[in-house]
Amino acid sequence: MLQKKYFAEIDGLRAIAVLGVIFFHLGFSSFSGGFIGVDIFFVISGFLMTRNIIVNMQKGSFSFSKFYIRRMRRLLPVFFVVLFLTLIFGYLLFAPEHLIKLGKSLIYSLLGISNFFFLGETGYFNGISEFKPLLHTWSLAVEWQFYILLPVIFFFLFRFKRKSKIPFYLILGGIVSLYFSEKLLTIDPSAVFFLLPFRVVEFALGAILVWLLQFQPRRKIIFELFMILGLALIFYGFFSFTKNTPFPGFYAMIPCLGAVFVIYGSQCKFVSFLLKNPLSVGIGLISYSLYLIHWPVLVFYRYWKNSELLFKEQILFLIIIFLLSYLSYKFIETPFYKRKIQEKKNSQRIFIWFSVLFVILLIFFSLIVVQKSGFPNRVETRFLQINSDDNFYNRSYGGIGHRFSVMGTLGESKTNFEDYDVILMGDSYSLQYAAGLDILFNQQNITAITIIDYGCLFGPNLTLLNKKAKNNTCIVQNKLFFDLLKNNTKPIIWSQSWESYDLFICDFNGDQIEFETDDQYNDFMITNIKQVRDRIMPEVQLIIIGDTPTMGKNFGISSCLSRSKYFQSNCIKSMTFPKSEAMGIEINSRILNYTNLEKNIVFLNPFEVFCDDDFCYSFDLGKNKVWYQDKSHLSVSGSIEAINYFEKDIIRIIKDSK
Repeated sequence: MLQKKYFAEIDGLRAIAVLGVIFFHLGFSSFSGGFIGVDIFFVISGFLMTRNIIVNMQKGSFSFSKFYIRRMRRLLPVFFVVLFLTLIFGYLLFAPEHLIKLGKSLIYSLLGISNFFFLGETGYFNGISEFKPLLHTWSLAVEWQFYILLPVIFFFLFRFKRKSKIPFYLILGGIVSLYFSEKLLTIDPSAVFFLLPFRVVEFALGAILVWLLQFQPRRKIIFELFMILGLALIFYGFFSFTKNTPFPGFYAMIPCLGAVFVIYGSQCKFVSFLLKNPLSVGIGLISYSLYLIHWPVLVFYRYWKNSELLFKEQILFLIIIFLLSYLSYKFIETPFYKRKIQEKKNSQRIFIWFSVLFVILLIFFSLIVVQKSGFPNRVETRFLQINSDDNFYNRSYGGIGHRFSVMGTLGESKTNFEDYDVILMGDSYSLQYAAGLDILFNQQNITAITIIDYGCLFGPNLTLLNKKAKNNTCIVQNKLFFDLLKNNTKPIIWSQSWESYDLFICDFNGDQIEFETDDQYNDFMITNIKQVRDRIMPEVQLIIIGDTPTMGKNFGISSCLSRSKYFQSNCIKSMTFPKSEAMGIEINSRILNYTNLEKNIVFLNPFEVFCDDDFCYSFDLGKNKVWYQDKSHLSVSGSIEAINYFEKDIIRIIKDSK
């Protein structure tokens, strides 16, 4: 077994891994697969921990207490500081609902099981992750669980004379883990992503290196080739993987094998300089602090700004987190882990007791946060009155109380289902008008039937991709709609997200339709409207409702209004934005130009409702009304406001068609 005590190349590999994660979180498009940095860390941990345990067990000097105390001294001090500061900044910045979730996640993080907490939430790649400053601790939880189990397993294998079989068990465990990871990836991808059993293969790949390093090739150039191949695999993952890549599963083997090859090839003479130069090693040494610090800082800044970072802000962010991480490494990590005084028993006991006390205090404070409902007294009273609902995001949607369904109804109820007056079709951006339309149609004795489903695009032979597979529900909706059109003589209201499906459109066979430019996508959407129009009887009136005006990079009005009053002003200001910068303005213009040239088509533009000549507005504080449920869907108030504005055109068309 190789007796080399320190691998400078591993610190260089840590630098690559952590930079990939940071660049991914910052939104650098070139690093769309930067999340694989975590998998590289798992391989490194598998190698180093296995090597440490096996070497000491063979010498007869392994101690469980020493092993766990060293892990605690290595990981806990910075971890505690980051958790404490995260709770403080969460109190100063977060809305009550987000502070409550922070408190809960902090408790799970302290107990080393935050991966289970975030498993129960939305996925790692979901946009709501912007409100989770401790989301990244899921990987630390997985590592802690690995640290707890590995020495116990090795102890029993040594105890029962099975130490020579350890490589075999590692390979077997890795194969089983990989098999179930790939098999369950389409069934429960979040469980596969967050839970240790499905990551065992990554730790096992690192662990088996302890034995592989005993085999030395005669020609040293082999090490150079392994190093080059390993780096190539890692950067291939960085540059080619995306949030839509099925992961982990088989795809995770690309960066993991890359890490294995890099570590194996670390004895190379020339290429290794890329990893063991002072800059790479320096970044690697502070990589733990970088990983811990970067995400909460990024979450809090985005939360305060209420939008993504500009390029100059991204550069400034990098400078700040590198500075903070260096200070953390020098004044927190090093004193607790590097100095020999910490080997003294008294110092170890003091460290353990302080750690226990800190855990108890942080859990206590977190429980208070949850028990006090996130301290709603931090929110301005006028905004509490507007946003008095405990769960605004889920309960204020303009389609609340109405189902995504085939042949649902709005307005006046009639015994004969076929005796309808109008069809409402589309996706969630169509159902958002249900609140307003239901009131209007009941007043006017009008019955509407609905053909609506979340994330469905209507068009001949068109559906959308869902996790890289065609959405069969949308295919059914499409076929039912076009069957209905054959004999339909009643007006149709068609609303959907017109601008946001560019990455997800496919045909009924599941073949994706790709667009190189926004103009290509807009042309496609206009062509699709024409093809749908051609399937409708010429005398039937078609009402198209365009996109609502939104600032695509903000995180929604509901969280904005309920935020702490200490740092709220920037968020409120961002909810009023220049009309020229609003998403939807271009596609609405294209649809308007098309409808102006056609008969029996009317275009209704939500920009007329929520914008003046220069600016668009997310709320009207004078009326105590909030127009949006999230960053783009209308609230009940917004739905009613829009339909009141469009009422004359809608009623005229329906009445004229009777």
